[in-house]
Amino acid sequence: MIASVSNPLGILVANVISPVLTPHKDDIYFTLLMYCIPAALAMLMATFGFCSSHPPTPPSSSAADVHEPFFQGLKKILQNQAYLVLAFSFGGGIALFSTISTLFEQILCPQGYSDMMVGIYGGIMIGVGLFGAAFAGAYVDKTKRFIETAKISYAFAALACIFLAVIAQKDRKSVV
Repeated sequence: MIASVSNPLGILVANVISPVLTPHKDDIYFTLLMYCIPAALAMLMATFGFCSSHPPTPPSSSAADVHEPFFQGLKKILQNQAYLVLAFSFGGGIALFSTISTLFEQILCPQGYSDMMVGIYGGIMIGVGLFGAAFAGAYVDKTKRFIETAKISYAFAALACIFLAVIAQKDRKSVV
């Protein structure tokens, strides 16, 4: 759970904190240095903190089993249509999120939005996405309506992209 939420949570924190740490363009070096500290700490912990590549006991009974060779497994999943649909739809969603979160400032700042507002908008976008994912996960666990939930979620994502395109084209006073 924590590992799957860490990427959007890190982007959320970066979106909200970056405008605060960087009020002027001369402060970019300081901001980059602040972001390097946790990354360097994680790298040192991963490099020197763990001495074994395997845990002393397997985390589950399936982890103790001998697995098939890599290329046999790759061939098997590439022939599985359900896996391919899931991989392309999930990969497309991750690509869309990464693209928008990376280019958010370049899209909105030329339209007159301040860095602080773009950071807040990015934080809202990620926060709403995390809330929606938690709600959808609980809903799917209860009702088992996976396909319908995925279709509705992708429809909301498409509407959000259209809304972003409209905001990026309009004068901010007439839209917001």
